[in-house]
This record gives sequence, C-alpha cells and structure tokens, in this order.
Amino acid sequence: MNRIECECRCNGWLTATRHRQSGWIGPVLATGFCKVVRTAALGIVSFVGYLFKLALALVFHFIGDPITSIIRCIETALYAIRALHSAIAAYTPVPDLTTIILLASVVLAIVEVASPNFVNSQSHLLTVSGLIWYAAMCGYILEPFFWTLLLLLYGFSRFVKKKDNVSSALPVAAMLAAVGEP
Repeated sequence: MNRIECECRCNGWLTATRHRQSGWIGPVLATGFCKVVRTAALGIVSFVGYLFKLALALVFHFIGDPITSIIRCIETALYAIRALHSAIAAYTPVPDLTTIILLASVVLAIVEVASPNFVNSQSHLLTVSGLIWYAAMCGYILEPFFWTLLLLLYGFSRFVKKKDNVSSALPVAAMLAAVGEP
C-alpha cells in the first residue's frame, strides 16, 4: 500500500505541499487554507478580547462609582496638602523663627548644663512649650491663657510624667526666658 506523505514549505504561511515520491503537487488549496486558519485565529482572539471588555464593563458597572470617588478623594487630599505646603512656604516668618531657634538653643544649652540628658528625656514637652511660646510671641493667645498653659505644662511634667521639681520647671523656665519674662 502506498502511503502518501506530504511535507509543507513555508514562506511566512503555508504556500505549497510536495509529495515525497513524485515531486511537486502544487498549491493544493494551501494558500486558501492558510487564510482561513489565520482569519479563524484572529476571530477567536478578537472574541476573547470582547469577552475581557465585557468582564471589565461588568466590574466597573457595579464598583466603578466607589473607585472613582476614592480616586477623587485622594486627588483632593493631595491638592490640599500641596496648597498647605505652598501657604506655609509663602507665609513663614523667617526672621521670627530664626530668633526663636537662637533663643531656644541658648536656653536649652544652659538647661542641659543644669540637668544632663534633659533635652533627650523631655523632647515632647519642649516641643509643646516651643509651640506655646510661638503662639504667645505672635499674639495668637492671650496672656492669662499663656500663664494657664505654663501651669498645665508644669503640672503635666510633675504629676503625670513623675519628674522632680527642677526637671518639671525647666521647660516652663526655658519658655519664659525665651519670651523675655524674668
């Protein structure tokens, strides 16, 4: 029994077949067959693409509004942070802050001599006292409220943080010295 075995020649796509015994048979529908296969493959890929688009449309139909709201919220927050940074950079009183930093550094150096490791152990209280001092210097708070805050700062350091009298009074004394009170 003669078996007919064919092999394919390719020029990009299948273009012709050749019989092993008798030579060329010819293009025996090879060119048309390749076009059919290529068209079918492109159709299948296109259909799968449409299915993915449908799945994405269904997902965004149900959760699209919350995702859009979250994106807009993040965008608004970023713009607010940018505007706050611009306002801080534009309206910062550099000469006043320089004076505050110099006076606070001098006072804290003197305090560190009196009580070693004071600045490291009470950094939060010093920060709060610096903010109170800046508010008093700029006139944001009234003088009775300033003295009340000083008393509260001393009481917090003495009774909540359990510091001794000298360590409790040093943030208040540093603030009073920087403000210019005796």
